[in-house]
Amino acid sequence: MCFSDEGDSSDMAEIYFLFLSHTLKLFCDCIEALEAKSFSITSVFKLMSELDRKLERRHKDHFFGFAVNTKLRQLTPDQTRKCDVDFTSFYERARKYLSDRYDFDDNSLHSRISKLDLSSDVPFEEISGAVQACNLKDINMDGLYEEYGTVEAVLSSPEMQEAHSEERYLKLFSKADVPLPNLKKVAAYIFSIPCSNAHTERVFSMMTTAWRDERNRLQIDSVKAELQICINFTEECTAMYKVFLSKRQLLEAARTEPAVMPHASPVEPLLITDKEYAMPRSWFIACLSRWPVLVPKLYTAHSSYIGATMTA
Repeated sequence: MCFSDEGDSSDMAEIYFLFLSHTLKLFCDCIEALEAKSFSITSVFKLMSELDRKLERRHKDHFFGFAVNTKLRQLTPDQTRKCDVDFTSFYERARKYLSDRYDFDDNSLHSRISKLDLSSDVPFEEISGAVQACNLKDINMDGLYEEYGTVEAVLSSPEMQEAHSEERYLKLFSKADVPLPNLKKVAAYIFSIPCSNAHTERVFSMMTTAWRDERNRLQIDSVKAELQICINFTEECTAMYKVFLSKRQLLEAARTEPAVMPHASPVEPLLITDKEYAMPRSWFIACLSRWPVLVPKLYTAHSSYIGATMTA
């Protein structure tokens, strides 16, 4: 670095840190977007292309951040020249790193899939090319042509333009007057492709919390159901409780389903209902859908009633 030859000047070091703060934010924003839950494979090519264009523009304009460019004017010509060489070299290496690991060609798979995000009016030729690039063999291309012609006018509405790609498909299917079987197959495929391993890491982290040593006899189906609820529902427990009570079909299905009680720990607190039924805490949660109105009181395995009414 240029300040290594000048004696570790604090001003020079500040310039380098300001440059890194300005430039690395571009990469951090890109990574956060890729790891977001609402991000889909149809937006990857656009995101990566924007990152490359931002780096190219900064390299062309010799823009290293407003604070950096301001401080560079206060340096000697030699110092300014050395910093300029270092910073432009950083942009060049960053762009080369991206181009070596990502295909920015317009005929790449990600470029073709980006045509399926329904964000703009795209000719059917590009839509069909994207479907063929995905190697989807069970798509009726003639039927897809008719379906796309039916919904093409809806895609230009402001409501569709402001939504994410998956939201566009959901709104499209909910407002369609005719079934769209081929478009649904396309949507099912593209939204099943992960953009990163962030979601998988989240699931593993949640599974570690749910399937801990104290619950080692928990069945796989129970862990799966618990994870699905945690991932797909964002409401508070009290709100979900009211929702469950309002779903009669759900409650009826839960009542008729054969009871599979979880394993109860010997030291697990016991709860007693208003019907004087004593049960472990884990059993109470399992039976919540069977007996919607429960007033549990805290018990322990080796003591009598010790407290007031509490929730599970």
